[in-house]
Amino acid sequence: MKILNLYNKNFYYGWVILAVCTLANFSSGPGQTFTFSIFQNSFIDELEITSTNVATSYLFGSLFASVAMVFLGKILDKSNPKYILILVCIFLFLGCFWLSKVSSSIELLFCFAIMRTMGQGALSLIPSTLVSIWFTKKRALALAIMGLGISASSGFFPVYAALLIENLGWRNAWLFLGLTASLILIFPVIIFIKPYRFLD
Repeated sequence: MKILNLYNKNFYYGWVILAVCTLANFSSGPGQTFTFSIFQNSFIDELEITSTNVATSYLFGSLFASVAMVFLGKILDKSNPKYILILVCIFLFLGCFWLSKVSSSIELLFCFAIMRTMGQGALSLIPSTLVSIWFTKKRALALAIMGLGISASSGFFPVYAALLIENLGWRNAWLFLGLTASLILIFPVIIFIKPYRFLD
């Protein structure tokens, strides 16, 4: 086993990892409550369901995501986070795509489960894990900086979603949300995320 040499005297590569992890937190927006709330009336009107149906689907989708994080954590301990993040980007887009086609409360439940698992769950757990691996003395500072990503996301995605709904309709809005979040994140992950250790 070799230690990947990503250090030099003037720059620590962990700051690059932190930047991508902050971007990952930002890209979790489509899977967060502050974005879903913009679509609640659209779900109710288009699918002819009640607010209780939407809230129940969201509850069970979130509970599924909570359980899924236990299994994701085990996978993350044994796998390269780069590849997991790439898969998360893909599934995040697929979840948004399915939401753009959803036609019943049952489908909505499955969509919520995917979006909460990939967005709110995976894009919180994986970045936090990476930052904790790369930073020791400045870990608290690094995690605080990473938290700026979700703060920026909560300001951007609701406004972006509302504009998309107004101009393109709520179904097309989900497509654009999925494309935006996935494309923002996937290329930095492919280019910049590197493992702390690797097998030669």
